[in-house]
Amino acid sequence: IFLPLVKSQNHLNDPAVASVSKVYMPSLLSASSSLLRELWGLKPSKLEANGVTGPDPLPRFEKLEPAHASSVVSFTRTCSHLISAFIGTELPQAGQLEDPEKNFLSKKRPAQTAAPSSVVSNPRKRRKNRNKNSFSALESKEDEPIAEAETGASSGSSASVSRRPALVLAMMREKTLREALLNFLADLLLIPDPETVTRALVGLTSWSAQLWNMVIHGEDLSSLSLGTAENHRPEVGEILHTAGDVLRVIPKGLLQPLCRLATRPVSEQFTECLKESLLEGMVRHPWNSFSACSWLEAKRCPSSLICELTCPIFTALTALVRLFKLQCRKLEVSAEAAQLYLTPALVEALRVLAEMPNTSQDDVDTLLVTLLDDKKGSTKDFQRGALRALLFEASPAFSDSHEQDPM
Repeated sequence: IFLPLVKSQNHLNDPAVASVSKVYMPSLLSASSSLLRELWGLKPSKLEANGVTGPDPLPRFEKLEPAHASSVVSFTRTCSHLISAFIGTELPQAGQLEDPEKNFLSKKRPAQTAAPSSVVSNPRKRRKNRNKNSFSALESKEDEPIAEAETGASSGSSASVSRRPALVLAMMREKTLREALLNFLADLLLIPDPETVTRALVGLTSWSAQLWNMVIHGEDLSSLSLGTAENHRPEVGEILHTAGDVLRVIPKGLLQPLCRLATRPVSEQFTECLKESLLEGMVRHPWNSFSACSWLEAKRCPSSLICELTCPIFTALTALVRLFKLQCRKLEVSAEAAQLYLTPALVEALRVLAEMPNTSQDDVDTLLVTLLDDKKGSTKDFQRGALRALLFEASPAFSDSHEQDPM
């Protein structure tokens, strides 16, 4: 019923589809969450705790147990895929963060050859038409010809980056709905099915990226009225105010469930309801392989689970680090650990990482230095590798691998 809505670009950009989906999404989330929790034997959801009643218990028939187990797995994977798609996972580069500092910190371009007389206008006129906001995160500070600025603003790449489909905007603009989507995807991490968890992790990556990109383009209107004009470029103060408000949910709402999954033993991933059932038999072996570390030339390597977990955690941390750098830039101070008080959400996120097993504060401090490093040698792959190593050492597979060491 719903998948065609998120598979077609025409539907994604249709305001009518976005409005209808926005109305039905809360009911879809609550009903699906209640049903999934019953099918997998999980604790009642927050919606049920608040008085929202779920469906009646489903009858069980022994002869239909194989069909029931197959339908549970199929339905769960479809829910994971569908809800993630509503956040924009089907879009190209859905999990890519846009960096407002590139233009904000850009150096003056080298002088070019003599421009035609038609381009070189009166200096007073140029100063009058230039962007007076010298702290604009999305506009370069140097004087550039007006014609060049207009050409860059009208380029296809800029337009495609700054405008998200109407359906994604409808899902992410309002705080209540986007946090309900976040909680639903976080609940999927409790289900011991590799395909379901992998798709939920992709959705969480897209959730963080879409939220950050909307903020820096002034598209998140729930916390701060930035206007809806297409040519509006938010100032740094507007970005900091909005980002500080909407990103504070990341430490507890996103990072905590991810870190719990990274450190949860396999035995705790399966509830008592699933033990010795056909449903457990269908997912037990794939989950064990998914969460177990691998060996390469007698060297332990992170499990597939840890590798998949790295992406959403890295995306969330990168968004908070970029917010921290913007705050430091505005106050003209160095972006270092001594200034962390400027970004409470980043402090709390680092605390969540430090609470993982086999993780010290020094480990987290070293990771922060790596994430803050802007040198050419510090690439994103290197930063991801540092985070992946931290998660791997905190995972049960790391400690269990000592007992299975082939050496």
